Amino acid sequence: MAWARRIEEAAQAGEAVSDRDCFFARHMLHLDRSQTETEIEVQTIKIGEIAVVGLPCELFAEFGLDLKRRSPFNNTIVQTLAGGIHGYVCTRESFARGGYESRLTSRTRLYPDAGYEMVESALELLGEMRTDI
Repeated sequence: MAWARRIEEAAQAGEAVSDRDCFFARHMLHLDRSQTETEIEVQTIKIGEIAVVGLPCELFAEFGLDLKRRSPFNNTIVQTLAGGIHGYVCTRESFARGGYESRLTSRTRLYPDAGYEMVESALELLGEMRTDI
């Protein structure tokens, strides 16, 4: 937050600040004033032998592949941006490396374990739907 405040002050003082830094600083300052908890709805449906998992975010591929590999259904579809937009959901490694997707904004504000928790929730729901195991 200190970085975002410095960027905002520099921009207001007429100093040269990149558009990218201004964009992320504005989002971080908005985040500072907004809610600190977010509910994420994990949706699952079964169509015959096909399972569909809907998540309201842009899930990193590693999570989708893990979900498909561990699903009790032979055919599992992972649908992102289903029922909302909560930004990117990054792996712990991507948070550690930094980058565009892991930067906090007003939409991307989930903590590093969020994706892992979503996968576990989806697997639990898929297990409940798979009654013939």
